[in-house]
Amino acid sequence: MRRRAGLVLLAFAVFFAALSPLLRWYAFPRLAKIPPSQYQEVVLEAKPAVLLDYSTLKAKKVDKVTIVQTLKGNVEESEKIERSAGRDVVVWDALSYIQGPDGKMVSAIPERYIFDAHTQAPVNATGEMVDGDPVR
Repeated sequence: MRRRAGLVLLAFAVFFAALSPLLRWYAFPRLAKIPPSQYQEVVLEAKPAVLLDYSTLKAKKVDKVTIVQTLKGNVEESEKIERSAGRDVVVWDALSYIQGPDGKMVSAIPERYIFDAHTQAPVNATGEMVDGDPVR
């Protein structure tokens, strides 16, 4: 009985060891997928900080500067581009903005990232942009 159980366990081990590359190179790329409904917010603070005053073009010391980066998945645009591209696509809208010490927005940079949900390779589609400028 012990020999038979040992042989069965050895056969299972050899079988699963032989099929393990299948998981890595076949199943994982097809099953692992980035969700299109991602939401993330990152807040960074700098105390004290130096800002460039655009009106005088001189450096100005301030008590605190807050940088907020918001990343939000755009599910409707993802589905729209998926239909035209014929593959799983994720669209992320990002906004990075800087708040001065008084809480007013100093600058804002809107961005849109469009990429493949499985490989994370960029997808060329209409709507890609950085700071309002279309990406080619």
